[in-house]
Amino acid sequence: MDSLPAFDQVVTVRSAEGVELELPIAGPAPRMAAYMIDLVLVLGFLLVLVILLALAQPIGAWLGEQFAGLRGNALQDEDSALALAPLLVALTVALYFGEFVYFTAWELATRGLTPGKYLLGLRVVGSTGQPLDSKSVILRNALRVVDILPSGYTLGLVTMIGSRHGQRLGDHAAGTIVIRTDKIHAPASLSLPPDLEPLALSREQLSRLGERELTLIRSTLRRLHGAEAANAQTDALLKQIANVLAERLGIDPSEAHPPERLLQRVLATAQRKFKA
Repeated sequence: MDSLPAFDQVVTVRSAEGVELELPIAGPAPRMAAYMIDLVLVLGFLLVLVILLALAQPIGAWLGEQFAGLRGNALQDEDSALALAPLLVALTVALYFGEFVYFTAWELATRGLTPGKYLLGLRVVGSTGQPLDSKSVILRNALRVVDILPSGYTLGLVTMIGSRHGQRLGDHAAGTIVIRTDKIHAPASLSLPPDLEPLALSREQLSRLGERELTLIRSTLRRLHGAEAANAQTDALLKQIANVLAERLGIDPSEAHPPERLLQRVLATAQRKFKA
């Protein structure tokens, strides 16, 4: 049991810029629910297509003859299932191609979404979080013919449950995963002490701080405020950030103590300067 994946797990990947992204993996239950919604739409599309073909001439007449012949054979033959086999094969092939066209078209047009996935809050992405390309979309959907074996997506479901990241065979081959598009909550507001004295920094000094550094300062202060208790590792990391910050800005190293105060003053100074 320990080898089975926890489907509420979050897979962490690192982007080319070095930013860590957390991708919550979708489990079998929401994926199957999304598939059922999409399957209803596929069947509706095929039903409309059959009706249009039946109304067309001479295709309608030909279909009428085929159905009449199959019905007659089914009544006369002892093995009626065998007589209906061509019809069942035709319906199975039509359903497979209907699914292939449906899922491929939607995932190409919306970069990983279908109506079912949209309603259930799911999306298909690359295994490292990158958007889908046409090759991945076509490959993952072409292999649905394997995943549906022996019936009802049994093989796909078993593979999904046994996979570390909840991937069916098509996902393994295409290098894709299905994630939950959980709502991202805005970060908590960061309140600075009202008695902060701004640092005497010139615009040239402030230009040494980019958005990445300011984001690091904000996230560090938020973590400090959210932490229940400081520890030696946290204090050491905070001192290191403050010392690097003081060196980059070219200010007196004594300004880096206490380190949290320096981070607050730098952020307050940057906010005031950029608003000016």
